[in-house]
Amino acid sequence: FLLDQCAFLNHLYFVSLLGFLMVFLPAGRAFSIDVYLRPNKRIAMVPAWCLQILRFQVATVYLFGAVTKIDRDWFENIHIQNLLQTKAAGTFLESLAATAWAVPMITWGGFFLDLLVVPLLLWRQTRVIAFVGAVLFHGTNAWLFPIGIFPWLMIAATLLFFPPDWPRRVFERFVKTGGMGSSEVGGSPLRATGDAVGSGNHRLILGFLGIYAALQVLVPLRHFLYPGYVGWTEEGHNFSWRMMMRTKVGDERFLIFVVKEPATGWEATMDLSSLVRPEHRATAHRDEKLIAQIGKSIERDATRAGRKQVKIREVRTAVKFTVEDLESGETVGVFDPRIVLSVWQAKAIVGRPPLIHLTARSIAAFYKQNGIEVAVRAESWVSLNGRDPRSQIDPNVDLAALKTTLGPAVWILR
Repeated sequence: FLLDQCAFLNHLYFVSLLGFLMVFLPAGRAFSIDVYLRPNKRIAMVPAWCLQILRFQVATVYLFGAVTKIDRDWFENIHIQNLLQTKAAGTFLESLAATAWAVPMITWGGFFLDLLVVPLLLWRQTRVIAFVGAVLFHGTNAWLFPIGIFPWLMIAATLLFFPPDWPRRVFERFVKTGGMGSSEVGGSPLRATGDAVGSGNHRLILGFLGIYAALQVLVPLRHFLYPGYVGWTEEGHNFSWRMMMRTKVGDERFLIFVVKEPATGWEATMDLSSLVRPEHRATAHRDEKLIAQIGKSIERDATRAGRKQVKIREVRTAVKFTVEDLESGETVGVFDPRIVLSVWQAKAIVGRPPLIHLTARSIAAFYKQNGIEVAVRAESWVSLNGRDPRSQIDPNVDLAALKTTLGPAVWILR
């Protein structure tokens, strides 16, 4: 999670936060291998903050899930409509998915569940109803979206709002041995927390919890400090619980000819847009006849230049990087992101300007290792939530020369 920004997912962030909190919690002191091997470590109770901080963490996910949904693109979610019809095709739900109220039911239902589920879980009279609603909500998400373990993790985490002794009461009901609610488990007496767990500097604990809670509230709101729509610029998107809020599709209007002479290993790249007239650059990538003609022309020019048995490969990409030698000012080459990224990473940076910037810096570092100082410019055309594709990056800016800062990126076309 920390090594690769391309791998960012909200549920991995949630797992990391829970893992961080569990470092400080005496979670393995009642029913674990630890206490099986060392029975004297077993305890019956922990300080209340141990449970409340976990409840708070789950509550922030739900709360900001609702706050971020106050967005026109959520309530007019074309992505959900397409997914619903695709998933329901050929099933008994197909007719329901085609109704006019199917998508509004999912979008408005998701909004109100995120907004109300925590208060309803905290009230004993509505707790079971809220939990059933959460199970149905997350089950629908698991069916619709490829989001891995997140729905099941949230269902399990929602159980934290039930009384803390519910696992012991369930155990007692189904196991006729007195269960974990008795004063003994496995022959070893349970004891309340003593100095080993419950003591310490209470002000220090309170300060830590206060700082942690403040960060969990403020960090998801930081996107208001940046101009433009966060779903487009991605500035402030990560760590903000903006789940299923934007669908970006890269427009593969960039076509790069990779020209190679196998015998000598000589290789060059050429950009389609630089080989056609300005008025044709916007549509040339869709003109297969024109592309074939240009390919033959490149092959003829290479033969005249003494290159033998030249092979030409066409690479279509949604993000194009132009590399220029700073000393001579000449173009070194035009590349797709896979010059420094894996295939899945190259797909992950589409529509995400901060990652495009980091990729440009990686390309510059790649050339610097070979003693060449370069400028790296990028172009990217992206469709956001079904809108017409438009340019996202200023192609005239040398991204390699810009350092990553907390301020707004002037090179993002807003």
